[in-house]
Amino acid sequence: MTDRYLRLPLQFDVERLQQDLAKLRHHPWIEHLNRHAHDGGWRALPLRSVDGKVDWIAVVESAPTRYRATRYLEECDYLPEVLASLECPLVSARLMSLAAGEEIRRRTDLAFSY
Repeated sequence: MTDRYLRLPLQFDVERLQQDLAKLRHHPWIEHLNRHAHDGGWRALPLRSVDGKVDWIAVVESAPTRYRATRYLEECDYLPEVLASLECPLVSARLMSLAAGEEIRRRTDLAFSY
């Protein structure tokens, strides 16, 4: 079976994204909550979370107004601009990382959002 993807008409400055990522690499990335969907190398860094917490990546709070920028997002120069360019209400935002050689299995995330 072949997955179909929709490519959005968005373009970003790769060098500026890499500069922001370099600022964030040393922070503790959190293992993804759905441990059945990956081999252990899937991690996330919260950019917007409930009350701006940096130690939680789940999207479970039903009150979108509780989501705030984390101090990680505030360290960045370009990522806030990227998020604002999406022209949609922002609730949760996070960076995701997959270690080399690891895999994210096919899944449905019904229980991981409000």
